[in-house]
Amino acid sequence: MLDYENIIARSKVESAEKWNDIISKVPMLNFKKEWDVKIIPPFAGAVVRFTINKDGVQVCSIYLDWYDRLGICGSPYYELYPFEYDTKRYSLEETKELIDDINTIWEAS
Repeated sequence: MLDYENIIARSKVESAEKWNDIISKVPMLNFKKEWDVKIIPPFAGAVVRFTINKDGVQVCSIYLDWYDRLGICGSPYYELYPFEYDTKRYSLEETKELIDDINTIWEAS
């Protein structure tokens, strides 16, 4: 049975967040084939969230903060956690650096 109230509420969120506009602007990420990538629902202001796992264990978590709600970057960015015991942020143009750093964490785990 369809939950029309939930469908309408979701539609309002999608519209308010302009998700249809964002789709064409989010860059491709070329994940390594050996990574286990788990897409998780966005929460706490992030637009996209996912984890990278190895042998069933999470090695890092990444989110895309499109509206700079969680940080102080002033523009859309990815955040990688943990990175050297803290976090690291990447602009949308720094996807290669993000992937390289994820790979470093994955290989060290």
